[in-house]
Amino acid sequence: ALQSTGDVGVPRIIKKACTEPKEFKLSQSRRASTVAEEPKPAQFKARSLDKRILMGPQFVTMPSNKPLTETESPQLRTRMRAGSRDLPKQEVFDHKFKARPVPKNIL
Repeated sequence: ALQSTGDVGVPRIIKKACTEPKEFKLSQSRRASTVAEEPKPAQFKARSLDKRILMGPQFVTMPSNKPLTETESPQLRTRMRAGSRDLPKQEVFDHKFKARPVPKNIL
C-alpha cells in the first residue's frame, strides 16, 4: 500500500515530463502592419489675431509728477549709546609682588 524507496514512511516522488517548447503563432503580415502604423499628429489650429495688436501700443506711459525720493541715513545713535555706558575702570595695583620661599625638600 505504501510505496517507498527503501526507508519506511518516505514516499517516492514521481517526476513530471519535460515541457516541449512550441512555436509562437504570429504571422508576419500582422506584425508588419502594427509596426508601420505611426500615430497621426494632432491638428493645430491657431486663434485669430487681434488687428489692434499690429497697429501699435494700446496705451502710452506718462512720466510721473511725483518728485524723486531723497535718501537719508538712519539715525542709529550708536556713538551716543556707546558714550552713555559706564565702563568699569581698571584698578591700578600698587601691590608689590613677593615670591614665597622654595621648599627645602624639593632641592
